[in-house]
Formats: sequence, structure tokens, C-alpha cells
Amino acid sequence: MSVQIDGKTVKASVKLEIVPSLSRSEEFTVDGYKRVIIPFGVYRRWTLECVEDKSITWANSIISYLYDKCKSCSPVTLSVSTDVYSFNGQVYISSIDVEFDENNRIFTVTLEEKM
Repeated sequence: MSVQIDGKTVKASVKLEIVPSLSRSEEFTVDGYKRVIIPFGVYRRWTLECVEDKSITWANSIISYLYDKCKSCSPVTLSVSTDVYSFNGQVYISSIDVEFDENNRIFTVTLEEKM
């Protein structure tokens, strides 16, 4: 599997979630209680479970790079290529979670496409 963010190779496993965008409400009619669901569309969300060696300086870290992209509210280009799935397009960073252990930076990046 090959995973890249803005052309930078990331050591990652990838989870794809397909998210319907819905409006939900409730109403009472003469016939009784009714749930109302109005669909607006669908978008995709990718969760990348990543590992980065701590020998990489923070200035060259993909985590630092993604943080800077978040601060500037800029999209990134995600490229995923496997035997059974491929995607290449602009996405937005919705979260970054980082854990530090003795040898690695373990981080999760959640990316979403714009509808």
C-alpha cells in the first residue's frame, strides 16, 4: 500500500468511512409521531494510523507539517493506492492525535473531503 500526503510518503494503515449527510427532525401530525430524515449527500472520511521514527527532526516531521496546514486552513492532497482501492484528491484535516513513545511518534490523522 502507498499513502502520501502532499507528496510525502506516510507509513500508515488506512480506514475509509462513507458518511451520509442527513438532517433529522421529529414532528407530530394528526396521525401521530413522525421522524423526518432529509438526505443532503455523502462524503468520505479517512483515518490514517501512522508511525514516524523519532529520529526525524520535528521541523521535518509530517506531524509538524500537518499542524501548519491546519493553522492555515489549507487542504492537503491525499493519495492512497492499494490493489483494491485508490484515491487521489484534496481533503481537509479534521483531527490529529499524537502519542510519543521511546522510539516513535504514533499518530492518527482524520481527513475529510469537501462535499
